[in-house]
Amino acid sequence: MNKAWKMSNRPDSCRKEADDWAKPFSLLIDRINEEFSPLSLQDPREDINHRLAIELKIQRRQLEKGQVIQAILLSREWVVTYYTSLMGMNLLSDREKAEGMLNSRAKSMISTESRSEESELIGIWRDLIQLRNDVAHCGMRSNPMQSGKLVTKAEEVVLRLSKIKQLQP
Repeated sequence: MNKAWKMSNRPDSCRKEADDWAKPFSLLIDRINEEFSPLSLQDPREDINHRLAIELKIQRRQLEKGQVIQAILLSREWVVTYYTSLMGMNLLSDREKAEGMLNSRAKSMISTESRSEESELIGIWRDLIQLRNDVAHCGMRSNPMQSGKLVTKAEEVVLRLSKIKQLQP
């Protein structure tokens, strides 16, 4: 996000550097800038809501481009980031603690609980555990999800994340 921000704020400098070191890329600077400037943020650690909104955009793009594994992994990290923010925890130093809390909640939560923001997040976390394990273990599990269903579930997860909190940068 920061690199996209730097580029969108100084395309002429990037163009000159490309002219000097990789001439063919200078022809692509405007196109690259157009593609990535909506994903730019000067300091992703400072503006969490904006960061989460951009990460949702990235997840959608990954799915559009067939990068399902990357979308699943970023979705998982999105949930951890969102949960740390929701719980008032430190974005970086409390990630493992947040993952432990999510795992604990996912194991103990009864599926008929009310659909609060947190319980919806825990439900998504459960789905991400399954998706991530199927991807990470390359289907070498007793009951792996079929690839078509995996893609559909990944798309559903991103849609559900978008609905948890309508985030607009």
